[in-house]
Amino acid sequence: MGKKKKPKPRKTFIEGMDSYCDEYKYWKKRTDIIKRLVGIFEVSEEVFGLELKKLVVAVGLDGYQPLFYNAEHDNTIRSDGPISGTGCAVALRNVYGNVVPAVFVREGVASVGEADEQPGETHPQFADSIRLLVLFHELGHADDISKGLNYDHDKLIIDLAAAEAYAHDFVCRQCMKNSYPLLMSQYLENVERMAKSTVDAERVGAERFLQSGDSDRFREWLKERQSKEGFERFLRQSGRVDEIQRRNS
Repeated sequence: MGKKKKPKPRKTFIEGMDSYCDEYKYWKKRTDIIKRLVGIFEVSEEVFGLELKKLVVAVGLDGYQPLFYNAEHDNTIRSDGPISGTGCAVALRNVYGNVVPAVFVREGVASVGEADEQPGETHPQFADSIRLLVLFHELGHADDISKGLNYDHDKLIIDLAAAEAYAHDFVCRQCMKNSYPLLMSQYLENVERMAKSTVDAERVGAERFLQSGDSDRFREWLKERQSKEGFERFLRQSGRVDEIQRRNS
């Protein structure tokens, strides 16, 4: 097998200037960031609503067997039921008996350049940020599946609270690494709302994440990055100071 090609160098993303649509398209191609990831599939609402076995076949993964896990909270995918929500990471067993992850993202969120903005609809740039957060969250689950941290592939049991907390942490790490402070702020607000949910499957993972020391570290990074001094330091490090000055002149 040949070596995987390294992704082309990218300019530093600057919120308010660059497009989340472009970021989403970039990350949707980055199947290399998760070990053994079969693929990232963006599918129509109709296809996304199929029961999992049919969904896997619909995207061309006929030779893979989807796995179904039990959890202490009822948030597992049933063999005879459709996937709910806007995205999902699933565990598949390949012909060699190995467990590998795949990510599915549902279409339907308007994107910049893909749909005209209509009164009452979500702003396209905001919609793209949601799609990116959904993708990161499911990639977090895919990473968990690949490493077998909170998924027991033999007993088919998942520690749901730990798995959701891991996915929340993964999203924030990606936001920090790629300098998405507004995206992280948006995500943390959502996690805080989830921690107050009456749905156990949502609440337990959010609570686990917010009680961790890492969540405090992310908040400190966010506070520093959003300060005037932190932003100026980021601009110097980004190498795009001249471009920003030209646009603001």
